[in-house]
Amino acid sequence: MSELDPRALAGLDDVIAFGYDPSDDSAETDLWIECLNAASDEMHRVADREFVARNATRDGNDPIEVASQTRTVDVVANYYVEERDLAPLFVDGVRVGDGGGRRLLKIGDFAGSGGAGWPPDSEKPSAIRIYSYEGVLLETVDLATIVARPRNREPWEPVTELEFRGTTVIAGASYVEIDGKWGFPRVPPALQRACANQAAVWFARDVRHFSTTFSLESGRFEVVRDSLANAVEAVVDRFRERGLG
Repeated sequence: MSELDPRALAGLDDVIAFGYDPSDDSAETDLWIECLNAASDEMHRVADREFVARNATRDGNDPIEVASQTRTVDVVANYYVEERDLAPLFVDGVRVGDGGGRRLLKIGDFAGSGGAGWPPDSEKPSAIRIYSYEGVLLETVDLATIVARPRNREPWEPVTELEFRGTTVIAGASYVEIDGKWGFPRVPPALQRACANQAAVWFARDVRHFSTTFSLESGRFEVVRDSLANAVEAVVDRFRERGLG
């Protein structure tokens, strides 16, 4: 029997919950799983997001598990200062602040750290290290000076930026090492449904059609991975990253 891919965005339980009725036939069940895996791969590719971490594992249809990883983030390409806060602050003609932009580093899709289960216990990395262009460790960051952004997130929403406060020097560095668990803390419900819908489209178009001409048990069927349905692609498009700043 085919297995659900660790990075699958929906499973057979989701397919049933969304109103589809997979047959109990083992061959058809295998093909549903193939369609779900293919839809998940294409949705990851189109969005260029890590909805489920690349190092995820799954025991059958059980929930995913993600081990902690160290990843490197290039400072030159991903660090910026939010310019809107740079001007000094005046109230009734009196200077009350020196401004200073927020110092932000884009890190991709980060789920958090800590805990043996999923999702992680903490929104912050377990460690951050800053390196020079020569690969020399400049600083191990005090995590108390780090703010995970966006601040107000949905339960499924990952951290995509870190704000550096305090005296941490990052502007002249080359790269940062970040320890923690990557991906989205949970698969967004909209993506679960979209994945199930796309799998149903491919199943109805190809599997039902070809099963009238030869036995599914023959093993001659392969899911054709073409473009996502327009409605599915519209959902995926809402999750695209829009670039720096």
